[in-house]
Amino acid sequence: MPAARVTVATVCSGVAELRNVIVFTIGAARYALELRWVREVISLGFVTTVPSAPSAIGGVCNLHGSILPVLDVAAALDLPAGPTARQGDGALVVEVDGMTCALRVDQVDHVASLHEREDGHVIDTTGRPLTLLDPSKLVRRALELVSEPS
Repeated sequence: MPAARVTVATVCSGVAELRNVIVFTIGAARYALELRWVREVISLGFVTTVPSAPSAIGGVCNLHGSILPVLDVAAALDLPAGPTARQGDGALVVEVDGMTCALRVDQVDHVASLHEREDGHVIDTTGRPLTLLDPSKLVRRALELVSEPS
């Protein structure tokens, strides 16, 4: 009787893919973002509001001599906008599609390798699902909101 051949594809077919993520909180919601997009975790410096900007743009700030837009993640997700971005708030500096921006967050919880489900969520260490955000979609949505007529 021939021995069964076990391949990597056979072993891994039912296993969820691991994602290296940073877990953070905005309001009462917890989210995850893949580390490959994150350049820095910072405390925002002085944030200048942009008159007539949509709610997804929380303002701009200076980081290492570069002016960065500060995005309100909730507003970019079409949820009620969070509090106004201000000096001392936490932020994740992300680089996506050649654009660097800061995503304002209330709290950075931890960095982990979490399993991704088929529905696009990752499962945290307590077994709860977290929304895995796609920063390119957030940036595109913010750009759409900026280009919409008032």
